[in-house]
Amino acid sequence: MPEGDKTDQRKGATLRSCKLCGNQISPYTPFCRNCGHPQGSALALWLLGSFLLLLIAFYLAMTFFCMCNVQGFRQFNQPPPVTSSPPKNP
Repeated sequence: MPEGDKTDQRKGATLRSCKLCGNQISPYTPFCRNCGHPQGSALALWLLGSFLLLLIAFYLAMTFFCMCNVQGFRQFNQPPPVTSSPPKNP
């Protein structure tokens, strides 16, 4: 095998290019060893997206729940009725 050949002979593991410098890196590394540029992971993006989706769903569920049950939480303290009586003459 030539010394300059940068292909990986393992089954299913092919090298990919760095997004910044173009150097060939392993698909499993989180960053490029040449320039240090982070390589996005599909798993990390899916986890972040799922967390944000769950957070939005929880917010909407709590908003809907509070809108439906707001009458049970309110306290209706009404001031005593004002009666208008004529002034008393001594």
